[in-house]
Amino acid sequence: QIALQTPVAGQIAINEFLAYNVNDTIDDQGKHSDWIELYNTTNDTLNLFGLYLSDSYSNPTKFAFPINSLILPSSYMIVWADDKNYTASTPFHCNFKLSLNGERIILSNNLSAVIDSVTYGSQAADISLGRCPNGTGAFVPQASTTFNASNCPAGIENTNKFSADIYVYPNPATNLFTIIIPTITTNENLVLTDAMGQTITQFKPLNYLSISTEGMNNGVYLLKYGSIMRKLVILN
Repeated sequence: QIALQTPVAGQIAINEFLAYNVNDTIDDQGKHSDWIELYNTTNDTLNLFGLYLSDSYSNPTKFAFPINSLILPSSYMIVWADDKNYTASTPFHCNFKLSLNGERIILSNNLSAVIDSVTYGSQAADISLGRCPNGTGAFVPQASTTFNASNCPAGIENTNKFSADIYVYPNPATNLFTIIIPTITTNENLVLTDAMGQTITQFKPLNYLSISTEGMNNGVYLLKYGSIMRKLVILN
């Protein structure tokens, strides 16, 4: 066993998960298994030996990480939730599956102290829930799964400043654009206007919205939410 400190709360996080894998990533057995992604928030290599994953608070030690379960600084580890006991050749297959109807994922230590957890509701096929910023943000649906990679869209820095803003991508947009509001701060609607300030449509603020550009003319638009304004370019 490599002598590295076992992580504590804040150092390792449940970062993303897919509870209904139909056509997403295939595991090392060639199966579309559900998966859980962990993220090392530190600048040090961590050893997850001594930690456990479970979907039950009454049985928090369902899956024990094997010896030398190393995760590099600011890096990821995937655990397949396929209800298979791990072997030496398949060490990161845990002995429970994720329910597509909703449940919880718990990461704890050998003292039953919870390191991180998430409770989720009913899931759609091949839509993962992930944190942005990695390791610290709220869970929001991902435009596409970001298996073993950053959940934050390109161009968005992985900092806590994310929670004070809204983000639109891709921009320029063709066919579809996505709006992320990490923290809902007001009940005011999102308002989309043309460049002359004429309202095109309004949306109820949600953490995550994907909007079709069908019927929209090419050009510059403005997206307003409270005191925040973002320019959006449509190129259909």
